[in-house]
Amino acid sequence: MKETKNFSEKEFSCKCGCSQPHQMQERAMLKVQHVRDVYGKPLNLTSAWRCKKHPDEARKKKAGQHNKGTAVDIAVSDGAIAYDIIRIGLSLGATGFAYGNGFVHLDWRDSTPVTWKY
Repeated sequence: MKETKNFSEKEFSCKCGCSQPHQMQERAMLKVQHVRDVYGKPLNLTSAWRCKKHPDEARKKKAGQHNKGTAVDIAVSDGAIAYDIIRIGLSLGATGFAYGNGFVHLDWRDSTPVTWKY
């Protein structure tokens, strides 16, 4: 699976300029599509899968959720929208979330659920 009804392959791909095909996990892609379906309005993915050379991933000692293909960052313009996206994500099983700098991070990690702030 490379895309969903509302999200293209390009939207799920790394934004560092590499040309690697994305490695988003299908379950995460279906979850973010479900978030969009429940929200009922277009969502802008500012980040999804990231290759190991992506600047944010390259600084990490071990692969992050974006590199594992389980995470997306969604642009939000205010706290009410952020709340809605987080609420919907959690209702759909998101196990990691954060809010800050005009975006919400959602992920469907297999480890201990976490939250943090930017």
